Amino acid sequence: MTTMTVSAMELRKSIGDILNRIQYTQERVIVERKGEPAAALVSVADLARLEQWEAARGGIVSAGQGCRHAAGDGTVHRASRPV
Repeated sequence: MTTMTVSAMELRKSIGDILNRIQYTQERVIVERKGEPAAALVSVADLARLEQWEAARGGIVSAGQGCRHAAGDGTVHRASRPV
């Protein structure tokens, strides 16, 4: 699996193409704002693996600690509704 990095502006311009890459090639995308990582986009299959990993390790707190470097402050946010 590969990871690409895009700016928030590039994501807005190319959302359809980027979503296709994520869905069909399992590519992961880091979205940057002002040159700093702000979010990560992953396929539904990757999300399912992450959720299994979280469940095996006792929940979201453990996953947040494991993501500290990528997220910057270690926080993990879940969407409250489908996006």
